[in-house]
Amino acid sequence: MPIAPTNKRHIVFLARSWNGRGGMQRYNRDLAQHLAASRSGDCTVIYPASGSMPALLSFALRSLRASLGKRGNVQVHLSDLSLLPLGICLKILTRGRLSATACGLDVVYDSAWYQWMLHLLLPRADSIVCISHATAQEVLERGCRANVVNVIPCGTTIRPVGPQPAGREKIILSVGRLVRRKGIAWFVSDVFPALSRETDARLIIVGRGADLSAIRRAVAHHALGDRVEIQTELTDAERDALFARADLFVMPNIAVAHDMEGFGIVCIEAAMRGIPVAAAKIEGLKDAVLDGGTGRFFQAGNAQDCLRVVGSMLKNPPGRQAVHDAACKTFAWDVVFPQYLSHVF
Repeated sequence: MPIAPTNKRHIVFLARSWNGRGGMQRYNRDLAQHLAASRSGDCTVIYPASGSMPALLSFALRSLRASLGKRGNVQVHLSDLSLLPLGICLKILTRGRLSATACGLDVVYDSAWYQWMLHLLLPRADSIVCISHATAQEVLERGCRANVVNVIPCGTTIRPVGPQPAGREKIILSVGRLVRRKGIAWFVSDVFPALSRETDARLIIVGRGADLSAIRRAVAHHALGDRVEIQTELTDAERDALFARADLFVMPNIAVAHDMEGFGIVCIEAAMRGIPVAAAKIEGLKDAVLDGGTGRFFQAGNAQDCLRVVGSMLKNPPGRQAVHDAACKTFAWDVVFPQYLSHVF
């Protein structure tokens, strides 16, 4: 018996990871919340309780049950491309529609079998949301049809703007995983020694990761212990307090093979608080920072250009309200989410 068409599909939102504090996990929770609110409950969110084999098996079975319950009238949305095998199976079994968010690392992951899987399955998706133009280019290079690719930036919650810090030393803030592509070890070693001689700026680094030891060695080597503070674990309240103190947010990414910055959610979180961002002009950061609006770019890996831009922004910072307003016009959820409704759902 043919399945009657309908204009409104039930959304089954599948997430590989849900409860963490990472930027993409927060983003997926926000997106799912907006979806559920916009569809009057016609949205089911499913994620594994853990990474164990029983939890993953339960996740697959719950996804199948939820999708088959709306057979012919369902759209499965994947939080990242690693879920494509499950998504394609559900699309076939339910005769439904399949969409997915491409985040960056889920596209360039350096594994022969994984890349084979992407080339095989990506062309079968009905809609791929890429969080930046750099991510979209990587998706297209793996065989995805151009007419199903939509570039939609990450959204974030509007936050109040605090007063401009004054009457004290300048604070440069960095928040994120301490991995090589983030460029923090490079910034401490190649840029901050000269910056500390030219300004009274202090650098506060928040995060953990494989580059933590290299960062600490660079601090010791350049005798920067009184100018660089490293925090490996903070509560949300402590993190918000650091944002309130910061004069400038820095995102000094460098190019790393088979690794990329898909967007840079922390850049828009800083800008939403009115904190200007100095960022490397590379990969997804080119979408996450509005040059002249929420921040300024420097050439990735160029210490002199980074020093010039950061020094200039410390001396002549843009107004916090102007930075906040620019962020709201592009990255607030009430601007971003309608793009999902128009192009994806």
